[in-house]
Amino acid sequence: MGNVIQIDDGSKVYDITNMRGELLGQFKFIPSDFDLIRRYDETVAAFEKMSEEIKEKKEAPVSYVMELDERIGKQVDYLFNAPVAKSFFSITSPFTMLDSGQFFVENVLNAVKGIIEQERNVKLEAVQAHVQKYTQKYKTGPGGYIAPVK
Repeated sequence: MGNVIQIDDGSKVYDITNMRGELLGQFKFIPSDFDLIRRYDETVAAFEKMSEEIKEKKEAPVSYVMELDERIGKQVDYLFNAPVAKSFFSITSPFTMLDSGQFFVENVLNAVKGIIEQERNVKLEAVQAHVQKYTQKYKTGPGGYIAPVK
């Protein structure tokens, strides 16, 4: 075996369960990814555009629905920067209508939003505490320069 460099990439594994607590799958992503919020916003915008397309169609042929499934799957993979769409959409089609009136993909995006917000708050607090640990011994002096506290 060759040399190994082991790094902490910040990734976490999440179980996907239904409302009865049954395990449906798992996916892995990096919730503290700096670019995640931008990709989330882009994914929501893409979903909204697809939703409008669906509303404009009176009857959607199966081929059109399959195309939408593929498009939103690629967008979800882009969101996570990893191939996770299959983990979610092997359960049911992204555009399956739920009793709540939401598409399944909308439910997934809302659940992921909660994870991002929760993880980002924890991460930001941890980073802030870490920074303060190393910067508390310094202060800003006249003219904006940073000097050690004596």
